[in-house]
Amino acid sequence: MFSYSAIFRSVAVIVASVVFHFFWLATFFWLQVCSFHMFLVFHADNRNEYTKMNIKKTIFRYVSYATGIPFAIVCSNVAVSLILSKGKYTGYDRLTTLMTSKIAFLITMIAPLTFVCLTNIFLYALTAYKIYSTPHVPGTQSNRIHLVVYVKLFTITGLTWLLQIIDTFVGFSVLSYVIAILNGLQELFLFASYAYNSKVFHLYRNAIKKFRSICLNSLNK
Repeated sequence: MFSYSAIFRSVAVIVASVVFHFFWLATFFWLQVCSFHMFLVFHADNRNEYTKMNIKKTIFRYVSYATGIPFAIVCSNVAVSLILSKGKYTGYDRLTTLMTSKIAFLITMIAPLTFVCLTNIFLYALTAYKIYSTPHVPGTQSNRIHLVVYVKLFTITGLTWLLQIIDTFVGFSVLSYVIAILNGLQELFLFASYAYNSKVFHLYRNAIKKFRSICLNSLNK
């Protein structure tokens, strides 16, 4: 009974760690795909021709890249770990950490994250330059509004991952708790960034004034 529980627990840990690793990597590479697609859209010479391109083929390429690369990285980590340990470890055997080896964590997790962050910054910079260098003609104002949205998204969702890379080399510290809290509150930051603006503030203020006037009128009656 004891050996069966130990085996089941080991398999559960390995499966959970592999799935967790794969989906984290997939999240990073999908963010890179979004940045790359935004770059292509704003740098297209003919916007109408670009929108009529083979959408299914483009989606297939994006899906293949954003899921294929993480799958290859996870499989490589398992294969190399089994070879080096002569079949003893899969690379995801510890209960307290995601991977058995710290070097494997740096190569298969931090390195892809760093690559995605750097390429996203580069693509965002090129896109921003393209938008701001576009002449002020009718039809380009929406592009400038979109740029503000993209900058907000990158700042909120990308800054914490840059801090995560730094924390990996610093080691476990107070910064680790701060980064964990910031990553957990990303959705709240997104909500506050888009909901708390001057337009919404004026709407709430007018609604409160209207409510007060209704209350005063009802009391006077």
